[in-house]
Amino acid sequence: MIWNVKIIEETKQGIVIGYSKGSSFDGIIEYDKRSEKFKVVLKASDCDEFESERLFQFLYTMISQNKLSFKAYSIRIG
Repeated sequence: MIWNVKIIEETKQGIVIGYSKGSSFDGIIEYDKRSEKFKVVLKASDCDEFESERLFQFLYTMISQNKLSFKAYSIRIG
């Protein structure tokens, strides 16, 4: 499984993340910094709901390690 992610917008309250399997980044996930919870706002055209929500655990790690940025990043799992 491969996802491509990048920050679209960041505020004190949260982060808007673009994601997809390809290079479209047409999916939107919001991360609430206060509650530390993710929400799929718009499912990427090449991902189903399960794949989209499975990405949360990897995004949480990237955020906690300060690796999520405005530059595209690929997450690859076996």
